[in-house]
Amino acid sequence: MAKNIYGIEEFGGDELFWRVVWFGGTKRNPRVRSEPQIQVLLAALPESETDPLSQISRRSVITRQEWIGVGQLPYVSIGSVWHNTKPQRNPLFGAYTEKLVLDTSSVRFVSLGDLAMKHRAIPKSHYLFAGNFSHAGRTLVAAIQLDGDPWAVLIPVTELIRFYYASSTRLAQALFWGVYAESINPKKCGQISEGPYRIHLRKWIADTDAWTLARFHASRYMQQQVRGLYTGIQKHYVDSFSIDPGPFQCLQCGFPFAGETTIDAVTLSLPGPTYEFRRILILRLLSCSAPFPFDDLLCDRDNRNLRGKEAGEENLPTAWRQRNEKEDDEEEKNKSDDPAGTNFHSDGEPSNYGKPLVVDLREDRFPNLAGKKLIKERPDENMYCGVKAIQVSGEPLEGFGTGAGIWGQSDYRPAQVNTNVDPPIPTLPVSLDLFFVAIAEVVCGTAFTVHYVAELYDELVLSESPICLEFPMGDPATNQDFTWAICRNNRRVPRARQVVVAVIELDGRLCYVFEAERLRDSDTISVLLISRRDSQPITGKELWSILLASADKGSWMSKSEMTDYFRKTATHKGLVEPSVLTRRIVGHALEMLTPTVPAIQEVAEPSGAMDSDAVENQTLVATSNNMS
Repeated sequence: MAKNIYGIEEFGGDELFWRVVWFGGTKRNPRVRSEPQIQVLLAALPESETDPLSQISRRSVITRQEWIGVGQLPYVSIGSVWHNTKPQRNPLFGAYTEKLVLDTSSVRFVSLGDLAMKHRAIPKSHYLFAGNFSHAGRTLVAAIQLDGDPWAVLIPVTELIRFYYASSTRLAQALFWGVYAESINPKKCGQISEGPYRIHLRKWIADTDAWTLARFHASRYMQQQVRGLYTGIQKHYVDSFSIDPGPFQCLQCGFPFAGETTIDAVTLSLPGPTYEFRRILILRLLSCSAPFPFDDLLCDRDNRNLRGKEAGEENLPTAWRQRNEKEDDEEEKNKSDDPAGTNFHSDGEPSNYGKPLVVDLREDRFPNLAGKKLIKERPDENMYCGVKAIQVSGEPLEGFGTGAGIWGQSDYRPAQVNTNVDPPIPTLPVSLDLFFVAIAEVVCGTAFTVHYVAELYDELVLSESPICLEFPMGDPATNQDFTWAICRNNRRVPRARQVVVAVIELDGRLCYVFEAERLRDSDTISVLLISRRDSQPITGKELWSILLASADKGSWMSKSEMTDYFRKTATHKGLVEPSVLTRRIVGHALEMLTPTVPAIQEVAEPSGAMDSDAVENQTLVATSNNMS
């Protein structure tokens, strides 16, 4: 009989081959209350390209994002290829497989945005996210230091979760739902004197998950990782002022042990701090040699219903509900010999139809378990008695409380109180890193090309990589220092304030975007956009004069001082995500660079002010009308 090949409905809809680039955030699924969702970021393989990790494939700019149930996480890995909802065989992974010796005692967690923009650890030339960057910028990466390089080995946190903690559908659901510890009966687990380690599973957990849950029960280190992961998810929902707080990207979870281990993984080489040293990005873990905190494992479970030594798990009751004869008849009608007829879906509760799926064997992932089998004992007598269950009317409550649990014992439900006070909306701190992320999104899905000014000569030197310049700290004519152009660190040592100049090009027309470093978040200077009225490029001498005048003035030059330029400013107010700043920059750039857009109205600015809310709102309205 052919082996079932399960598909994922969300990965269909066209004839393209899609590579899994990264995992985004997680959120609750309003249609399936028992299973949260996780975001999968995809990129299309170029035509006739068969290697999903080649340089051509890794630079694809055709992207999409899909949400799937967390129970499907064990079945999906970074680098895998999907076509018409089905996974594709990839024999080329062997060329990227590498054996590494790591010490997991000290692991640092850093966001992908900081790695790509601030530390330059993942260059776009080696792994391009394109339109997926905004959905992955806040996801965390575990960094392990080697030979003095803090970013020597990089592992996505979601891959650690998939490999060590969420190795099955049930474990993945329990992990993100916060009931990982409830998957076992702790009162009946522990080390037997002069015997094996005992684990007592709940009835909805398969025997193959006994190894993972036994390590969880025996290791306080692993318990802290699981507890920290779910605590971060719950704090995201509790601390949010919105009814729909949006996806949570900052999933933090490390290795389930501390110490040296040898792993096999699918890796990509990245440039290191020097030519001799390289960095490694791990896309998929294949095996880990770390030992388990026990030798032999005795597996017991609730109501195991074993009829003999050879009885298997097919005698266990179903996890969610009992089946009847009518459903059995419907299952027989729906059976098909075609393995391509079975798909996972995320918009409904789990189905009882379909055959069990085994992603990989435990001994394949953990060589320490090779040759070991679960010890199962046949009970001499039934130690359990039936108890009639008391049904509770209504749906169970979900939430937090410090009470004694009286809601679960009665029909009373908490009332919802509405007030007229709108809570403040949390905003992102203004920084150069945020500006880099926003500019990176400008290129996605538009006809713009973006470069950065690297050096100031008569003709500007441009760079594709984000780069910072320095404000002039003094006037060479008068030898007078500019206070606004100076920054000080904790030791009060003065240094030049940094400035970034991005050049946006559309059909040969150029727009220059300025962003300056701030001394504090209360500094309200906005992003400046200018372009010449005669559509000519700005020379290095002109740019230097603009920076010199701005440093002397302590703010950007006003419209009255820039009569030869179109000038707009994009405020930082209400930046709930980088895409807000991106939309403002794109809107102003379109006004300056698109000939079909009406001429920019000259609105006088208040004296001494950097921005005008009226101008900002008027520009946004005009931009939205033009883009629609």
